[in-house]
Order: sequence, then C-alpha cells, then structure tokens
Amino acid sequence: MLSTSDIQLELLKLSEETSKVISSQLPYVQYVPKESVEVEASVKILSNKVDKLDLFSINNGNGNFSSVLSLDSSSRILKSTFMDLVVIGASAFSTERGFYTFPFEVSGRYIGVASYLEILRRLEGAIKSGYLVFRNLVGYEYALDEVEMDNGRVESLYHLDDVADELRVEAENNIIRSSKEDLLILDGPLFPTPRELSQSFVFSRPKDYSRLNHYGRLTHKWAYGQLVKDRVDLITS
Repeated sequence: MLSTSDIQLELLKLSEETSKVISSQLPYVQYVPKESVEVEASVKILSNKVDKLDLFSINNGNGNFSSVLSLDSSSRILKSTFMDLVVIGASAFSTERGFYTFPFEVSGRYIGVASYLEILRRLEGAIKSGYLVFRNLVGYEYALDEVEMDNGRVESLYHLDDVADELRVEAENNIIRSSKEDLLILDGPLFPTPRELSQSFVFSRPKDYSRLNHYGRLTHKWAYGQLVKDRVDLITS
C-alpha cells in the first residue's frame, strides 16, 4: 500500500532529474522524506440497509442492493515556469470494504507531468515510475509547446485541463475495477460524454507533426475515447 513517504520520494526523484535536465549547475540539496503519516478519516455509518430507489428498476425490479460503493475524485494543479503538475486523488466508501482512497489503498498513476517535449522525453528516460505520468493513455506526451497548427493558429500541444480530466477518469476506473459492489454511486457521470468526443468538436493538427511525433490535442480525444470505452466495459461487464 502506498504511503505519504512514497509520494514524497516520487516528487524527490522528479525534482532531482528535472534539476539535471534544466541546469547542471543547480546546487544539489539532499532531502529526507518525513515519517509516513497514515490517512485519518472518520466515517459514521448511519445504517447498513439500502432502501428501495424508486428512480431505478434494476436488480430484478425491486431496487434493493446488498452492497453499495460511492466514489468521488479530484485534481489539483501546481504550476511553475517550465513544468506543471496535476495531482489526482479519489476516495470511496463501500458497505463491504469501508473507507479507502486512491492512490493509497488503490494504486495507479496519480501525478501528471506537463512540460516541453524535450524535457518530458529526457525525464521519462531517466525516471522509471509507475506513478508519474508523462504521456496519455495512448502514448503521447503532456507537452506544453506552443506550435503552429494546420489552421494557421499557434496553440499548445496539450492543455492542463485535459490532463486533469483524463487522470480523474483513469483514477475512478481503477477504483471501479477493484470493486464488486452491486450499486455504484459516482459524483459525476457514470459514462463521461465530453464535448471533445462530439463530431462538432474539431482539433487542429500541428503542421510539423511528423518531426514532433505528436498530433497535439487530437491525442487527448483518442485518450479520452479509450477511457470512456474502459468505463463502459467496467460497468456493463
């Protein structure tokens, strides 16, 4: 199970390697993570019984469930001059398992790293981590480079909001994948339908996409589509 010390170590690795990439002249500062602190939470169970939900006619039509999972996720953005971080967390309460959180009891990718293409590719080669995220689900970097698009406009290859949206859905999927409850209550859509997936929403492609080896925000559309497909498969299977 992940601890707060593990999170500090991931950030330490990132900061050390970033210092090497940005400037070999930066002074080295040794940092020792603090002692692990357990997540404190107090949940009062008012009743283990789940009453009939009149809005639904599932589970043989009686609407009663033997187990329930409620889930919510959130994201926070930390910005600097050359690198931005998107940190993801989620919490769940199950009538079978009690209270638990992501990325502690349920693990997964939870720190999105957005920067310039060259920096991201060098960092990814130097840092081996299952928690730091440099690329989206279909393999393209969270790059902030502003480049000319095929419509003549200059735009960033990726947006921070896109990173946050993707990683929140991915975290929720990880919790749903680990659950076996009869009823899922989610603070948000069960099946996300972002406007990026609509036919009316058109992404421009970078003019120099072959050299960059990146298709810009079009890759966000591909990644979000995969995440939505995963959600549908998880809930309907």
